[in-house]
Amino acid sequence: MREYTFLIFPFLLLIFSCSSDPSGSEEEKEPDSYTILTDIDPQGIGSIEISPNQLTFEEGSSVEITAIPNDGWSFVQWRGSVDDTINPLTVMLTDNIDLTASFNSLSFATHGGEEAELTEGLTVTSDGGYAVTGYTSSTTGFAASNNLNTGVFVIKYTDNLEVEWAKIFGGSENDISRDIIATQDGGLLVLGEAFSNDGDFSASGFNKGSIFLMKLSSTGNIQWVKKYGGNEYDQPRKIIEDKDGNFVFTGTSHSVDGDFEGLYTESQIPSDIFIMKTDPLGNLIWVKTYGGTSSDFGNAISTNSQGDYFITGKYSSNDQTFEGLFTGSNSADHSFIIKTDNSGDFVWVATLNGFDGSDNIEGLTTYGLSDGGVLISGSTNSTKKDFTGFTVTNSAAFVAKFDGMGNLSWLKVFNGSGFDYGESIIETNDNEILLTGRTNSKDGDFSSASGESYDIYLLSLSSSGVLNWIQTFSAEGVDEAYNLQVTSNGNIIIGGTTDSSEGIFTATRTSVNETGPTSFVLKLNSDGNLLKDD
Repeated sequence: MREYTFLIFPFLLLIFSCSSDPSGSEEEKEPDSYTILTDIDPQGIGSIEISPNQLTFEEGSSVEITAIPNDGWSFVQWRGSVDDTINPLTVMLTDNIDLTASFNSLSFATHGGEEAELTEGLTVTSDGGYAVTGYTSSTTGFAASNNLNTGVFVIKYTDNLEVEWAKIFGGSENDISRDIIATQDGGLLVLGEAFSNDGDFSASGFNKGSIFLMKLSSTGNIQWVKKYGGNEYDQPRKIIEDKDGNFVFTGTSHSVDGDFEGLYTESQIPSDIFIMKTDPLGNLIWVKTYGGTSSDFGNAISTNSQGDYFITGKYSSNDQTFEGLFTGSNSADHSFIIKTDNSGDFVWVATLNGFDGSDNIEGLTTYGLSDGGVLISGSTNSTKKDFTGFTVTNSAAFVAKFDGMGNLSWLKVFNGSGFDYGESIIETNDNEILLTGRTNSKDGDFSSASGESYDIYLLSLSSSGVLNWIQTFSAEGVDEAYNLQVTSNGNIIIGGTTDSSEGIFTATRTSVNETGPTSFVLKLNSDGNLLKDD
């Protein structure tokens, strides 16, 4: 063994000598270099900055990597070679790095299933979150399976727009929700139409569908369901909880029996406005109806600090409740406000008429109006009578203020060359008036919109109706805003329906239905801008 070792040693020495630099100095090794590859999830909603800004880095280099979200998005975490939530991220390079920056939306969320979701109601909940309701025929994306037909959905969001729970309620027939409110006990109350007499709506109902109230706990469990109406089609629209904890809602009725027994004569059909009041457990206290011998519709309801109620909508009658109030064509629809006392008894009626076109009120609020007045919003294609002096090409959004006696204080119209609709209106604690709706104009008051399909808009007015600003939110599809709320910290919440997957709705759609509409919630700051990451 010793002899073998002795013989190989000169050979190794010879190899080493041959590989050495003839000059006697060893060749210096080139330092290693590395690359950094980055990506963004979801695509297109932010950027990444690398400092120093270069393609390759020597081993041991210190590099700062910063994820920069677009407005309306927030950085969540790094994934890949490094899993961390630090931003900016500093790394010491000893190898190639592959990083993905993950972002979440601060300002918008969508939720749905494989079919369409049509949003009808939005409320701010007692825990600072939000709840939306509507109807869908989806069987995925919700906690309960729908029974083959249209069902009622309720989605509960946290303040950060994360889905807390999403449920479907219904039976074997078509069931539709129209509005939702947060109740004083921390729960939710859903108003709608039930055609089912089984499943969640097994309580006895009427032949052509029933008005329903469904009381939910804060976690979405049913506490009770009550039905109202008659044997014809009765359609509820909006509901409030008054200062005594009672529930009061309005809509349109066609029945002359059931809860409407004795309130109509056959000559009053086809439709009238109704107002119903129940106690906190849904037991009916009273029902009142208003209208004439043509079609009249109740769309919205509000109350004031004295406990009076205000109903608004559209009418085409010129008798009974609306006797002598309109001298134009009875085929056109015109806007009204009815004030009742706490017992639902008539106090006064005021109208907004255009004579040559149709006018319809969708939004109504009395909250924050210390003078006892009423704010309304809607749409019109009229240019005469109350709308004299305004230019309306197709359809215009309007806002009007009435005083406590029903006298028109002021009227403002907003439009372009397309179709513009006013939906929900609210007054903030700072006496700012906010209106949301939809537009397909790209000129006039809505010059910032795309003019393709429908875009969401939000406008701000002073308490005297002076325009402060208009914001529009564009995407490639049809986006429609129907509901508006303001949170305690001044953020603005808009609810509606979208079939877009680009623009402001990039990468937010959770629905497997890539083409049909789905429910959305849009969260903005008090200036109407998308929220920014802190």
